[in-house]
Amino acid sequence: MTLRAALHRSRLIAALSLLAPVACGDDVTTTVTSDSGVASESGTSDATTAGATMTTAGPATTMGPGGSETEGDATTDATTGGTSAGMTSDATDATTDATTDATTDATTSGTSSTTGGAQCGDGVVEVDEECDDGPGNADDAACTTACLAAACGDGLVHDGVEDCDDGSDNADDAACTTACLAAACGDGLVHDGVEDCDDGPDNADDAACTTACLAATCGDGLVHDGVEECDDGNDVDDDECSNECAVNSEDACPGDTISLLLNPGFEDGALAPWMSNSPATTVTDFAHSGAFAAETLGNFYVQQNFAATPVSALTEATFWTWHDGNDSPAMSVVWGYSDNTQGSTLYFSNQLNGWQQADLLALMDPAKSLAWLRVWGYTGGGPAEDIVRYDDFLLCAQP
Repeated sequence: MTLRAALHRSRLIAALSLLAPVACGDDVTTTVTSDSGVASESGTSDATTAGATMTTAGPATTMGPGGSETEGDATTDATTGGTSAGMTSDATDATTDATTDATTDATTSGTSSTTGGAQCGDGVVEVDEECDDGPGNADDAACTTACLAAACGDGLVHDGVEDCDDGSDNADDAACTTACLAAACGDGLVHDGVEDCDDGPDNADDAACTTACLAATCGDGLVHDGVEECDDGNDVDDDECSNECAVNSEDACPGDTISLLLNPGFEDGALAPWMSNSPATTVTDFAHSGAFAAETLGNFYVQQNFAATPVSALTEATFWTWHDGNDSPAMSVVWGYSDNTQGSTLYFSNQLNGWQQADLLALMDPAKSLAWLRVWGYTGGGPAEDIVRYDDFLLCAQP
């Protein structure tokens, strides 16, 4: 071999050795043409670098048959995995791995973004949630299914806290108040179309607003204190209570008859023109009808004088007295005629218990004219006070 051929061969081997590091774990075969012109393997090395088929072209010296040198190309194939496809597969795998990793990361990142937002019902109070009780969320609970704190006016009835909730329709004159309480008589709020009034704790059956939240009116059967004298709830005008809720005192003579007496039921609130033999005789509010009655304590009387009137013209001669039947009471009644004669009668304990009416007309002399009437109290009886009350005298005559 000539020196020139030896140098060329040395360069070729050096070049091939430089290619070895770029192989990807596959065998690399170097073919060298000998001086005799026969190719031979000069060596096999493992490539450790992934890549496609690598060819190194450069000047080569071929020894001809006579030992002459012929320049040509020396080709080195570096094959990874034995084939070019092996290198391509590795590259594809790397690409796939990178793509998969990138896609997976991106997908995972996107999922995290979605699951990282507020999830009502997960039991964690997050952005835009007022509360979150997880499975305890309910539209009648403290935390609604929208993760909003229950509040009066939200249209949802908070069980055990609110009576009702009509949302924007809540009103203090509506069925559901602005406090989410069901409208009720006595709450001080007037339920429109249902209640006439509502004075809260001041509602009373003798007040302007009754306990049924109805405005007091004559005829409702309830006596409006300071406004009505009576209220019997009927529309009979000539009974004890008129249709104007005023007392029709029984001391009023019926029809077109006239009364011989003045202040016959003591409704003036005073005794006069009645007289008594005791200054202690008074007017009391313990009445048979109306507001007042006269009262004596002991053996004293009440008396009234009037213009003499024929007994034959009388249509009624009655009055009412009150006694305590347990005190063994007694009562004397005396009347005087215009001729200075008198008539009288007695009543005993079996006839005197509570309010009792006395009727004198049949006892009077129809041939005479009546001029005065006197009714006595009593003394003695039992251990109770000897009280007598008098009311509703009727001495009525044709005009």
